[in-house]
Amino acid sequence: METIFYYLSADNRASLRNWLRPIYDKYTNSSLFQLEDKIYILIATNNASLAAECPELSPCEINPTPATPLELLLNWGVFELTGDHQQIILDHNAKTIADGWQLTFANQDITRLHHKLTEYMLIINNTPDSFSEAGKLYNNHEKILAEIEIAANNGVSIVDLGAESTRPDAAKIDSQEEIRRLEKIIIPIRELCNKYKLKLSLDSYKPETIERFIDLIDIINDQSGELPDKTLQQIIEKNKTYLCMHSLTIPANREINIPLEKNPLEIILDWAETKKSQLLNFGFSKDKIILDIGIGFNKVATQSWYLLNHAEKFHKAQLPILIGHSRKSFMNKITDLPNAERDYETSIISGFLSNKMIDYLRIHSSNFIPRLNKVNSQFI
Repeated sequence: METIFYYLSADNRASLRNWLRPIYDKYTNSSLFQLEDKIYILIATNNASLAAECPELSPCEINPTPATPLELLLNWGVFELTGDHQQIILDHNAKTIADGWQLTFANQDITRLHHKLTEYMLIINNTPDSFSEAGKLYNNHEKILAEIEIAANNGVSIVDLGAESTRPDAAKIDSQEEIRRLEKIIIPIRELCNKYKLKLSLDSYKPETIERFIDLIDIINDQSGELPDKTLQQIIEKNKTYLCMHSLTIPANREINIPLEKNPLEIILDWAETKKSQLLNFGFSKDKIILDIGIGFNKVATQSWYLLNHAEKFHKAQLPILIGHSRKSFMNKITDLPNAERDYETSIISGFLSNKMIDYLRIHSSNFIPRLNKVNSQFI
């Protein structure tokens, strides 16, 4: 069957993901580029009717004598997707920059991007009892801001600020204490996010806390998945994004889990469809909902591994998906290292999930991102 090549362009990765999500399983390989302010993705498919399903797709083919930067970009991408050795020449002539390999043609820069479509969310725990850091950032505002600045340069696009641990056996705090922990640090973080064009997420399920800070944030990260209607209405009115996680208990409880005889994939997919319907009927638009499958929350280790292995199935929900796997206890099945020393394992899982086009990955450290992306981008 003949292979057909298409391309898409957009101002941001989220738009490309939204267009590709319905056809995720209908193309074989992809390659990502940037030309001026636009991001381009080229895909290879054997499905002749794909353009009818995704009208944003434009056909592309090799032009032996490219006259424009776009034609050269499309050549470069098709060479890569077909395994044509001419890719070697373009790769060789390109200079290495922070985000990829770059050629200049007709005074315009064409970059074969190292980053894939997945975006990263940096966890900032302003708590004394986080499971992975033992409070190393707690009330250390200078260190928190430095961590965010490093992450911005490493390619993170979202900062997730929390002030209460939801690890197993964590002590609950009231909204007054949560607000107290947040109020001195959130404005400097907002300013830093503005500087680097990052989104700011608030990790809280307490209505009072959300209401107090809603004008300063872009995303509400609700690990309970059960905010009251009044708070959900505020999120809609303020045009914020709602990140909703699957959980059975908050904090996590090791004794309450999805039954072993049940298929956890089916359980989470059913939850995703139900939650999607509820939120859309309530008044949310699809682009303002993110679903978190809740790795490690009320799931034994083998259930979490099973969900990760089938991560691409969550595209069935037709909504952006976030996975928070970083340093978590399900890794006890493969390592006895303490949680804080699991960034290597985290990075390998991140590479696997980015190749599944998972929208967002929530991580504790950004240091591995540039190295991961540079290696990951060399394989189609």
